[in-house]
Amino acid sequence: WGPPEDHLETLLTTVGVDRFVFGTGQPLRIPETSVVKLDLLDLTVAQRAAIESHNALTGLRAA
Repeated sequence: WGPPEDHLETLLTTVGVDRFVFGTGQPLRIPETSVVKLDLLDLTVAQRAAIESHNALTGLRAA
């Protein structure tokens, strides 16, 4: 159902961290698997914060 972790790296390179938003796929998946996929990426603290919350908050403010 989900892409392999290396596809996430390609996606981040293609669209950029500032356009990437964290999601869990609930209720079909358990959220821990999404967190682990982020753990496997080579992200800075700022990039991880952007993906986990800042990008979504920015998008909601713009709406």
